[in-house]
Amino acid sequence: MLEFYHCTSDIFLDSIKKNGLGKINPNFDLKLLDLLTYVFKIGQEKLADNNIFNNLVFSTQLMINQEIKKVDKEKYGIDILNFKHDGVFVTLGDRAAITHSHYNKYGSEILSTVMKIITILKINSIEFSIPKSIDMLNVLELLDINPKPILIKIKHLDYDYLFNKRDVPMGIMMYNIENKLKYTSEKVIFSFKQTSVFKYVKEINLQDCEIYYLEYDGHPTDEDFEYFLSIIR
Repeated sequence: MLEFYHCTSDIFLDSIKKNGLGKINPNFDLKLLDLLTYVFKIGQEKLADNNIFNNLVFSTQLMINQEIKKVDKEKYGIDILNFKHDGVFVTLGDRAAITHSHYNKYGSEILSTVMKIITILKINSIEFSIPKSIDMLNVLELLDINPKPILIKIKHLDYDYLFNKRDVPMGIMMYNIENKLKYTSEKVIFSFKQTSVFKYVKEINLQDCEIYYLEYDGHPTDEDFEYFLSIIR
């Protein structure tokens, strides 16, 4: 059985320790998608000429619409952008998980985008308020904290609930991949795992998870990258 990884932040640690992964989807259960839609609309009204905000527009619209979109590989480095958040992001590669965390400080792609937009609004002295009904995490208070990244090693997944970035079910293909990796060089295995990203659409039990605080210097794609783990559970 292959080992998988998931990265988030300690903002969600209590929920994970109580519920595992997947039972609570923050984007829907904690109203993060509604929150993103709300602050993005303010940004469109107040930041139309702001280049930093405008650089977020394309991906944010995909998140709000929960889209999978084909894109120019030369421009984006990949040919598919998947912003459907109806499962748990998992990867075979530890560095791939850490890279995702590196670019999503708050442990969630949608929450991190919310915080980017709020920060731009604040920097530009734009006054706004957020309805309590969609602010279950008190996001303005999150501006004053520095979340700690969390790495989760997942010891068991049911391959029948895995989907690739094109939203294609993996199922039997994962067993074939697992078998082929047994006869593949370490270098090829490493490269393959760091580019293998999936969505898991079933709850992941806490007993199948090893949870760690994550510390590192540099960038996860650096050749000499190292990271350090402190076990939580």
